[in-house]
Amino acid sequence: MATIHLKLEGIEGDSEAANYEGQIDCSSWSWGASQAANMHVSTGGAAGGSNVMDISITKDMDKASPNLMKYCCHGTVMPTAILVCTKSGGEGTMEWLKVTMTNVLISSISSSGQEGSMGMESVSLNFSEYKMEFWPQSDTATQEAAIEAEYNIRTQT
Repeated sequence: MATIHLKLEGIEGDSEAANYEGQIDCSSWSWGASQAANMHVSTGGAAGGSNVMDISITKDMDKASPNLMKYCCHGTVMPTAILVCTKSGGEGTMEWLKVTMTNVLISSISSSGQEGSMGMESVSLNFSEYKMEFWPQSDTATQEAAIEAEYNIRTQT
């Protein structure tokens, strides 16, 4: 079974998953980047600069919900946030993706609900740096060495 967890400094979630207790259980996430350079008019490629988008997650409303709204409204900056995706493997549950964000701000939160549901939330996180780690899984269902990428959005390095 695949799971998604979000750890935000200062905000406790409802997760009871082993090794992720007190974190926020997420149902989905999305993220992206774009490059402003245009190869039609330049040869440099990176001259236009990049645009790293906010990471957005969806989740059920839980005990983290009031503080998520509070942190967004107050513009509270958290030193770090960690998004982790796990899956079952040959050695039990294994992380296959981890995104560690630095200088994190909740840039938006919206809640919705309908009769018979606990309600859902969409939360977006803005940050100044990230480190992305991906662990391939071998044919024997064991975790291989991580492939990593880091980027400082402020300095574009």
